[in-house]
Amino acid sequence: MLEKIYPQAPEITDVLLEQMIDNIIVSIPTADHTLIHGKPGILIALSYYYKFNLNPANREKIENAIEDCLNYILLDIETKHLDPTLAFGLSGISYAFQTSYDLGQESKIDKEWFKDLNRLIAGSLEYFVNDKEYDYLRGASGIATYLLHFYPKEKHLSHYIEGLYNQAVWTDDKCCHWVFYSFNENGNTFEYLENKINLGLAHGMSGIISILAEFYRKKIAVEKCYMMIEGAVNFLKKNYNDTGISQFPGIWDQNEQFQKVSRLGWCYGDTALGLAIVKAGKYCSNDQWTSFGEKICLKSATRDANNALLDEHGICHGYFGTMHLFNRLSETLENVIYKERKEYWFTEGMLKRDFDLDSTGVYQTVIEKNGNIEKFTTTGVLQGLSGVLLCLLSYKNKFAYPWDKFLLINIEKQ
Repeated sequence: MLEKIYPQAPEITDVLLEQMIDNIIVSIPTADHTLIHGKPGILIALSYYYKFNLNPANREKIENAIEDCLNYILLDIETKHLDPTLAFGLSGISYAFQTSYDLGQESKIDKEWFKDLNRLIAGSLEYFVNDKEYDYLRGASGIATYLLHFYPKEKHLSHYIEGLYNQAVWTDDKCCHWVFYSFNENGNTFEYLENKINLGLAHGMSGIISILAEFYRKKIAVEKCYMMIEGAVNFLKKNYNDTGISQFPGIWDQNEQFQKVSRLGWCYGDTALGLAIVKAGKYCSNDQWTSFGEKICLKSATRDANNALLDEHGICHGYFGTMHLFNRLSETLENVIYKERKEYWFTEGMLKRDFDLDSTGVYQTVIEKNGNIEKFTTTGVLQGLSGVLLCLLSYKNKFAYPWDKFLLINIEKQ
């Protein structure tokens, strides 16, 4: 199929991967301790590359970079007041440590670190639950997901589910939703707006569906988990729109008759939302949910570079992040369309690089206030080179290691 569209479909070369690694190593942000933008995400990318795509000539260089990342992060823990969240604090740091450890870096990482970190993180969950802050990246849901994978103590996890259940807004038609804090860009503040229902994987309902499916699979509060997933899926079915460019907006505004088009991406897009429902259907043995999720994913597969509203290469809302979503779907569901779209978005991403920037050509786009477009490279895992590297390595290695648990799109075989 690709040969018909592109006479010379690009390949992932070792040279390109080495160029990405070189750019990442020389640009490690010593001051950024966050999983999504800073050293922890970079540590995961370096560790993954070291294990699965290492040129022997690069061994010492990569080992030194991993050591640097670890030392910088440990210094942050000692000298900074870090919050416990997944995206910006200790949960993300510990996730990176344990992922790197599992990828073969046990000689550099002391398992005793995990005990202290886990206790600190577990003790913080109640604060976010009581504050009704259930955001995935910056609140209770991310912390609870971390604990589920690495410190699954029943007391903490049941408290999270109970709080989430009490926070759900139920309607007469057996639908439920949650109201999350919304970021007001003009006022640079978070607001609690009951009319706005976030549907995104990063901050909203589809992320909750994916998390509840994980809890159900681990047999924690299964009745309430199932009930909440069912209510959330019912809400999405009720508000489904298959006549527009996107089937769902990123944020559902109950005061608006016409909803905004969402871009195709991990953070707020239809593909990620559909994948979360597929995951719930698989884990909860509910074929109707799986079918509805796949319906959403198949419709999202009809979008292309002309209407996907993508403006970068990274995971969050870029070409390679979208490729990674379809890569996950192609591993989970037996439909050639997902493999074709994986190849399509891979090729779009490879061909739309801008080599005026650097040797990799991978960029993030920002529209300035005066209307000019500026392209620049970053090294973080969510929007930068580290994330692109991980997506390309997974494309090449067929998920040799499930590093993407923190993206909520991993679906374990049943």
